[in-house]
Amino acid sequence: LLSGVCGYTAYSASTSDNDCTFKDDAMFTKKNFCYIMLATAVVNVVFAVYFQTKVWQQIKETIKQDAGNVLEVEGESTLSKATKQGGGLLGKGLAAAGTVAGRPQAAQEEAPQNADVEEASGEKLKIQAPTVQEAFKETFKTDFGVLIFFLASLVIVFLCYSAKGYVAAAADTCKDKEVEGWAYYTGFGFFFIPFIYTSLWYCCPCCAKSAQITLADVNTLVPEGTDWHDVKKQPEE
Repeated sequence: LLSGVCGYTAYSASTSDNDCTFKDDAMFTKKNFCYIMLATAVVNVVFAVYFQTKVWQQIKETIKQDAGNVLEVEGESTLSKATKQGGGLLGKGLAAAGTVAGRPQAAQEEAPQNADVEEASGEKLKIQAPTVQEAFKETFKTDFGVLIFFLASLVIVFLCYSAKGYVAAAADTCKDKEVEGWAYYTGFGFFFIPFIYTSLWYCCPCCAKSAQITLADVNTLVPEGTDWHDVKKQPEE
């Protein structure tokens, strides 16, 4: 949302018909500043996807090492309940059909068993909220891309603050309530909104939410043939 608003205001400011021009001693022109804000809006969207991907990778690494402690079984699905409740009737019906057709009962039971396996593979498991929060913290502290984005956001704050001064210095042609003003107002948000968001996620456990993962995905992370309940990180001595 912030990227869209900033991109729109920056584009509008760069194409507006007003006479707003920064002074000759400015480090950059109004148009160049708007181009920087447009690029920043795009980078912000890319970084959001990048950061979420890195956090998810960190969560997967935690599941590999400690699935038994960080995962919980979600509420049983409606299909699973119906299968269990109707399993007896279904089995009897198939057994009767098998008797009529002259086929053994075991062959008839194979179909519902396969259906149970497919249903189980799609079962949703809950990743506990503290695990999601710890993955967020670890990514924030150790990922080099996050560091680059943080330093770049400080540069954007400096450029926006400079643009604010240039608009004020050219008050005869530039207005801070027009699009050129909103371009730097929204630009400040690229630092302060992530700062507030990160502080809340980092310090406030109630801000973190649990996530979901399918049993099939969990089985690809734990050693083959191992039940995820048994994958637990050994306590450090």
